[in-house]
Amino acid sequence: LGFSFQASYWARGIPAIALAHGERSLPLLVAALATPSVQGAALVAAQGLGDVSLAPPMVSAFAGKRDKALGRAWLLRHPRHAAAGILEMLAKDGTSLEAMRALRFLETRGHRDSILELARRLGREDEVRELLDRDPLTAPKVKRPTVPEFVRATTLPALVPVDPGAGRAASADAVETLLVTAAFSNADEVHPAVLAAKRTYTEASRAAFAWTVFEAWLAAGADPKHAWCMQMVGFLGDDASARKLS
Repeated sequence: LGFSFQASYWARGIPAIALAHGERSLPLLVAALATPSVQGAALVAAQGLGDVSLAPPMVSAFAGKRDKALGRAWLLRHPRHAAAGILEMLAKDGTSLEAMRALRFLETRGHRDSILELARRLGREDEVRELLDRDPLTAPKVKRPTVPEFVRATTLPALVPVDPGAGRAASADAVETLLVTAAFSNADEVHPAVLAAKRTYTEASRAAFAWTVFEAWLAAGADPKHAWCMQMVGFLGDDASARKLS
């Protein structure tokens, strides 16, 4: 831009400029987001603007700890711009774990169809679908979680397929896999198998299954190490489950 940012001045000025000039302030915001001394102010100022150029710094913020909430807020506020920007990032570097996790986060929040629509326009639908469905547990250095003794596939309510032609309830092996993938999941990164289960099994059977896992965790002492058992109610439960939790 031909000048450098003086932190004490620009930290106050960037939000005001973004508010007054909107999209015309994008070049300034992009430069500020790449400047550590004013990055925090720029992340706040950019919240109201949706543009693919903002996706890379927002994905980086989402991947970190200090500014994760701001990165998350922007992704949720501008999901189509975010998805388009992330797909552009992955076109340049298909191994970017930060971009993959951000894209999966958007899928978790209900934007799978929108992501695949954008990918279709780019002629990359099959590639992106494979990425969304890829097992993150197979990535290098990822530790496979252990399911606790108090949760056993053979003692849980049956998961009934939505499609009557899909056969009988989920097998014990399928349930065990679902439990492992649920244990891996968190609010920002839900394993694709958990998302698939939400589409595959009936709401009533999912809710009963998740609630039984939650009650087993409570009965075993509610060890925070296995708090995913409570999160499972959010992943697979229904509105009645949510009301019971509250």
